[in-house]
Amino acid sequence: MATYIQLIITPATEGLMYSFDEVGEGLMMHDHNESTAHDIHVIQGSVVIYGEVPRTVIKQGETFKFDWTKPHEVVALEDKTVIYNRLLNGVPADVRNIPFDQRQGSMEDTLHNPIKYY
Repeated sequence: MATYIQLIITPATEGLMYSFDEVGEGLMMHDHNESTAHDIHVIQGSVVIYGEVPRTVIKQGETFKFDWTKPHEVVALEDKTVIYNRLLNGVPADVRNIPFDQRQGSMEDTLHNPIKYY
């Protein structure tokens, strides 16, 4: 089980793409401040988001806007699920200058281990 992560910076959008190999993979309970606020768009598959936000299933093609200051967890409901977390306030300054060749990676068990972004 692996989660693949890619930082996306284009003139039109900035955010993080997550690809989950298998059902049950996801992003562990977390919350955000203004610098990392995001919504979730499901590119492929489906996910469930829950925690101190309303439990919601988000399917392919849907975008979910929620209170990102509340603790939440995201779990893939299908193999090969891909989500895009569009950053509402752009990429934080300390991340913006990461070299292009370091803007993608993978981790095991991101539902239980915090992601090391760089």
